[in-house]
Amino acid sequence: MSTNLEGSLILDVALSNSVLGKANISKSFFGDTVLRRAVLLSANLEMAILIRPDLSWSNLIDANLYQSTLIDANLQGAELGNANLSEAILIRANLQGANLIDANLKDAILDRANLLDAYVNEEQIAQSLLCHTKLPEYIQLDPDRDCKESERRTLLRFPSGKFLPEEPSTPQKSLYRYRQRL
Repeated sequence: MSTNLEGSLILDVALSNSVLGKANISKSFFGDTVLRRAVLLSANLEMAILIRPDLSWSNLIDANLYQSTLIDANLQGAELGNANLSEAILIRANLQGANLIDANLKDAILDRANLLDAYVNEEQIAQSLLCHTKLPEYIQLDPDRDCKESERRTLLRFPSGKFLPEEPSTPQKSLYRYRQRL
């Protein structure tokens, strides 16, 4: 049986060492959530928004992060093998030492992301959009080659330039207050 948290609002929660394999967390909002060393094997995080999550050393093998947004995410040492990060937006994400072998990075935005010491190949990175990205030494791509396009695509998804709606669309006022702090 898998956990269904689709569309959830999760703020300031510590879930380190949790086992959430095959969980449906799509279209959810996470703020300041600690998921260090969590098992999210084959989890569905499609279109989720994660602000300052700590996913360091977590297992996200086969996870679906299609069109997800991760801002100031700590993914250091995370296992992202075979994960789907296509069209994801990663702003200031720390992927240092992360395993991205066979991860789908097609059209992913890597804006000020740190991929030093990450296990990834040039072919994967070539399919993503780069802006001020720290790349492993063996990757010979321009880390600033796509700044204008990555900004354009981010603004297409978030026209206001903010990652949450302008007005609270639900009775969850804490979400609105959280947006005010960003």
